[in-house]
Amino acid sequence: MSDADEAWAVIREAFAAYGKRTLPSLRGARRKLLDRLLDDGYSAEDLVAAVHGYVHFHRGLRAEDGFDPRRFFTPESVFRLEKLEPRIELGLDGPWKKPETSSERRDRERQERVAKERRVVAQERSLRAVGGDEEF
Repeated sequence: MSDADEAWAVIREAFAAYGKRTLPSLRGARRKLLDRLLDDGYSAEDLVAAVHGYVHFHRGLRAEDGFDPRRFFTPESVFRLEKLEPRIELGLDGPWKKPETSSERRDRERQERVAKERRVVAQERSLRAVGGDEEF
């Protein structure tokens, strides 16, 4: 397996994390593109960061204001040399996560509060069980 094939396996996983299906085999123009990028000194991790950076830049892949970033979410578009460095920098933070909505925040806070209450109750039960023998 060549360096390009190994890099492609990792890059495919990054695209798949956002729901983009790519062909498992690397051939033709896509192989030439990846070979050129690797020869230019970019690593597979850099290219994965560029995938994340593309999604960060567009704040997800949802179509807004007549533009659908998913339409251009291809290796050829993501790895365009003119935009590759900024995309790598944006992607260094890792995969893009959708901002939390107010209802999601309320749900998370409620779950944390319930979990905390359950821990307190469990701790009180264990203290009663330890101290309960002394009453008899």
